[in-house]
Parts: sequence; structure tokens; C-alpha cells
Amino acid sequence: MHARQKIEGLTNSWYGFAVFSALFTLFLNGVGFFSVASSIVSTLISFVITFFIGRALLNKSTFVRYLMIVISGIGSAAGIYATGKMGLAFMSNFSLQGLLFIVFSVISVSMQVRSLRTLLDKSVSTYFG
Repeated sequence: MHARQKIEGLTNSWYGFAVFSALFTLFLNGVGFFSVASSIVSTLISFVITFFIGRALLNKSTFVRYLMIVISGIGSAAGIYATGKMGLAFMSNFSLQGLLFIVFSVISVSMQVRSLRTLLDKSVSTYFG
């Protein structure tokens, strides 16, 4: 895969994660007027942010790449820590909601790690030249 394809694939994955997050939130909060409205608004905001970051990366913005490397690194570390804490809490009270939060956290961490790996990939580094 070429660097441009990797960045486009990563951007598309973040669009999918935004939809997954909205559906997850709807599932946990229930389907009501305000929960549906807030899910739609948060998904639209996520799409706009993802679009602009993806465009900046495709346009070879070195600043955005470095910023996203830092954010992905911090997000990965914080997510791993949070997943561990939720895992320990789950061991003490065994709730389905706790298990769902752990699954969501693992998926979130995997997105952060995927972003970090893509942005640090050799072909992506040379793309930014």
C-alpha cells in the first residue's frame, strides 16, 4: 500500500469509529429524542474533525502529522491505563455495562494504536518528506 492509501484507509476507519461510537452511546443511553439528537450531532462533529485532519494529512501537513502522533501516543497510553482500571473494576462487580465499556475502550485503544502505527510507518514518513 502506498502512503496516501494508508492515510485514506485510516481516515475511513475513523469515520467508522464515529458511527460505532454513536451507536454504542445510543445502546447505553436508550433511544430517546435527546439521546438520538446528541448522537447525531456528535457524529457530525466527529465527521467534520476527521475530514479536516484527513485532508491536512493528505496535503502533507507535517505539523498535523506530528500533532496527531503526539495525540495518538497519549491516547494509546491513557486508553491502556483506563482499560486496565476498568478491568480491575469489572473483576470486583461483574456488570454487563462494565464489560461493554471495556470492549469499547479496547476498540478505542486499537484505533489510537492503528493511527500511531500508520503515522509512524516508513512509507508515510517519506510521503511527508
